[in-house]
Amino acid sequence: MEREEFEALLERAEAGDAGAQAKIGFCYFTGDVVEQNDDKAFQWFEQAASMGDLRGLFSLGAMYEDGRGVEQDDGKAFECYIRAAGEGFVAAWEKLAYLYYIGKGTERNYAKSFEWYLKAAERENAQAQFNVGHCYRYGEGVPKDDKKATEWELKAAESGYVPAMHNTGNNYFNGLGVETDFEEASKWYERAAAKGEINASYNAGICYYNKLERNQGNLARAFRCFLQAAKGGHLHACFRVGNCYQNGVGTEQNYEEMIFWYQKGAEAGEKQCQLALGIAYNMGWGIEKNMQKAVEWTAKSAEQGLAEAMDNLGLYYYNGYGVKKDDETAIYWWKKAAELGNQSALRHLQKLGL
Repeated sequence: MEREEFEALLERAEAGDAGAQAKIGFCYFTGDVVEQNDDKAFQWFEQAASMGDLRGLFSLGAMYEDGRGVEQDDGKAFECYIRAAGEGFVAAWEKLAYLYYIGKGTERNYAKSFEWYLKAAERENAQAQFNVGHCYRYGEGVPKDDKKATEWELKAAESGYVPAMHNTGNNYFNGLGVETDFEEASKWYERAAAKGEINASYNAGICYYNKLERNQGNLARAFRCFLQAAKGGHLHACFRVGNCYQNGVGTEQNYEEMIFWYQKGAEAGEKQCQLALGIAYNMGWGIEKNMQKAVEWTAKSAEQGLAEAMDNLGLYYYNGYGVKKDDETAIYWWKKAAELGNQSALRHLQKLGL
């Protein structure tokens, strides 16, 4: 907004134009054209609300809720929202639903929360559609119904709501309220991933790698998805990328890249990356062989409960590889691994008559 436009708007507001009053409130609320001032924003929203402007009334509720320009008061915020909702202001419908859901400014009431979410959802509010799905999924304020949950999440996904895109992928992947369909799951995961949803990128990779036809095209897609997720900070994706580089799956074999991704994940605490890095140090794959570091990284993984790492650590102690030979410690780790069902550790114990 230009300054001249603001001055004209201010003149209308001072003459009693409620819509202009609400817009002046927004200018002060955001600091657009004028210096940001919560007190003046509150005053203009209050004036607009008193003149019947619903956007001003809704904004007045937000000021009370956040304690901006006025003392924080959840009860007064709720009053503003419910008045605006009663006059048909759609944004207030979703807000009321949320307040009933968490019990803020009013008693928690899942049934009323669902009622308001449904009203907003039927007016094509994507987030409300997603929340209606959530209510059906968990039976909150309405009988549990996976089919209806999936239908509403799909509506929200088709409206572009990213969490709903991801959930829709999950629904097709797991057969929740719909027939299992990994092709459809991968499509929705990819759509969510394109909007920056890292977990969806990883899950798309799982579809291409494990669930769809294992051909070069799908393996390349899996690698691309894992790489996108890993670059976005998904730690287990670091393992997947490293493993693809190690075995030349979906990409050319590259031990240098393998080490980079295993190390990245391992240093961030990802236990499979820690084990893989330990094996790389043991074998000298893409890095100088170093048994002490092999033991160090394998131990970190074992301490996080990975049975294969426990088994390997037992071997290192039993044979004195990279660490002083210690049969008692070896047996300790083999027993822990065996308790988790590791067959290799169980065979080691059986050979020792244990």
